[in-house]
Amino acid sequence: MKADISLEKSAIYALLGRIFISELDRQGLHALKDRAISSVLEKLETGFQEYMDSSEWDSERVEELAAEYCQLFIVPGRSALSLRAGQWMGGEDGHAIERLEVIIRGLEFDGSAGVPGYKKVPDDHLGILLYFLSSVYASSEVNIRRLGPSIAGVVLHPWIFRFGEGLLVRTRSPLYAASGKLLLELQYLEREEMEKTGPIGM
Repeated sequence: MKADISLEKSAIYALLGRIFISELDRQGLHALKDRAISSVLEKLETGFQEYMDSSEWDSERVEELAAEYCQLFIVPGRSALSLRAGQWMGGEDGHAIERLEVIIRGLEFDGSAGVPGYKKVPDDHLGILLYFLSSVYASSEVNIRRLGPSIAGVVLHPWIFRFGEGLLVRTRSPLYAASGKLLLELQYLEREEMEKTGPIGM
């Protein structure tokens, strides 16, 4: 895989990792207002830029977005979308969780560097998985970068499409709608790549 494409994927995975690992603070929201990022998300969700630029992100608006995050992903109930892969996968897919720890250990991923709240969330949390894939695509070794689609196929594809579709139905926020669409588009690309090259053994 070409280095420039890998770096683009790494940046997208890191962005999505930050969005999903916890509630966004002002610093995270400021990064999303960058035109290079917001223009991409605007193409996926019309109104995203207007939503981000409509007014200053004061404490009240940040708290409103945090409440949306909690309602979507944390508050127990039938409408909550779990961010843990293990809550979605079972049966034949359950082996992927067992393989996840082996893969992370084998590639020496240390999320304590640059991953907010790394110690507070489990390894199968969506935010951790996205940051992990970002690190895979950022590797200086081409053989590791080539593992990206196959790793996504193991740890995300058995459940992420159901998660993404559920998010698009439930969210009221242009930010989470755009993020859900970006996540799904990226996984469609990963699946196409894996279909072309075939899965790589890990």
